[in-house]
Amino acid sequence: IIVAQDFDMLGKALAPRAKAQRLCMEEGDSSVEEEAAKLRQRAQEALEEGLWRFLGSVASKQESNKEKADAEPPLLRPFESAYAQGCGAGSGLLNQQTRHRHIHLCDPDKRAYAIVGGGAPNCWGVFGEGHAEFAESSNFRWDFDKRRPELTTHRAYPFLCLLMLKDVLSCRLNGTLRERMGLAYSVTFELSSFSLVQGGWFQARVSSQPDKINEALEAAKRVITEVARKPINTLEVASSRQHLQRKHQNDMHSNDYWLSLLSNLQSDASNKDITCIRDIEALLQKLGPADVQNAWRSLLTSEDQLFTAVGTQGPNSN
Repeated sequence: IIVAQDFDMLGKALAPRAKAQRLCMEEGDSSVEEEAAKLRQRAQEALEEGLWRFLGSVASKQESNKEKADAEPPLLRPFESAYAQGCGAGSGLLNQQTRHRHIHLCDPDKRAYAIVGGGAPNCWGVFGEGHAEFAESSNFRWDFDKRRPELTTHRAYPFLCLLMLKDVLSCRLNGTLRERMGLAYSVTFELSSFSLVQGGWFQARVSSQPDKINEALEAAKRVITEVARKPINTLEVASSRQHLQRKHQNDMHSNDYWLSLLSNLQSDASNKDITCIRDIEALLQKLGPADVQNAWRSLLTSEDQLFTAVGTQGPNSN
């Protein structure tokens, strides 16, 4: 990776001798080798300055420990304000009307879009305030299987379980709404997957026709909530494992993917360590249906915990 302030300096760094020859022909007061050495020195200084400027410096361990209290990850305020105050606990604070939003835009073209979402842990399995209390009351644990402590206590275990859950639910949503029921043009399932923020959310997004959007929204909610009644099976996990392994191997050739893997590796506020990169393929091989089913239990998916929104576009609001 070459960091340079501009293209002119980059040219000096890559071709100092060619640049030196041109300068000697113009000025004639120094040799080619001397001019090339000067240009190399300037390019190296500019390169070092750019590296320090763009990459920063790693704080000493003593400074990190001193400022550790200030580096605590912030709480996810939007979901804290909803779940921490008793959403779904019979308080009536957030009734069905409050948790659903609908907007219509008058336009000659007809379109519709719907979202169903709820609370989720961050990528390391950490819950936001309110969600954490719910997980504790429902006896949820990531290390639920005491027979495999080397797997369930691994730092990357929640991340990979959630990643596989995302893949499985995406397949279920597409298979149900698009292929079997024909209700949607496109369906996606996403997790916020925050690294330094406690908690997060999931979202299923559906694109459909205005006259089918409500039916499509209800179908998406059923797919997400019925995982309790229709558990994730071995075939779904095997298909997801194959897809994620192939994607991981292909993305290993990308600089962007390596940067994402290395991000926050040195942060005291993150749970990531080198094993979260080294053990990805080995952990994927060990995950089974029970692990992914348990990850689904970490989401807030009951009827009084879901948030929905519908946007329609057309000539009128009917």
